[in-house]
Amino acid sequence: MAEILGRAGRTVFAALLLAVAITGLWCAALAAPAPQKKAARPPPSPSVVGTWSLSWQGGWGTCTLHRQGGWECDWFGQHWVGVWTVKDGVLTVEEAIPPDGAARIVWRVTLDGTGRAGPLSGGGTFALTSILGPKA
Repeated sequence: MAEILGRAGRTVFAALLLAVAITGLWCAALAAPAPQKKAARPPPSPSVVGTWSLSWQGGWGTCTLHRQGGWECDWFGQHWVGVWTVKDGVLTVEEAIPPDGAARIVWRVTLDGTGRAGPLSGGGTFALTSILGPKA
């Protein structure tokens, strides 16, 4: 075949083969899936699910933080019910006294390194001091 094509023909043939190879590699690269970005992990939330002895500005009570976000607290003879979340290191609780819920309040705690204590947004201190029951 070399005698048929001559020197110029061999050069064109080599260039054509190179172009086909590059086109094939380019198509293969386009067909390959793009690397997936790893999903950002949410920051770990503190291990607060369960029933706890609660210290609030020197007073003591019992509270339960349910895994699905429910909140219950017995505080000086009153039973409070609500919801809780932790976001960016801040525990937020919205609670009321059933059945009418007229005394609905929202409070926040900036959690310390333990994830179970810290200053209240309105002043004072909050702590889940000891786990009393299983994870709720």
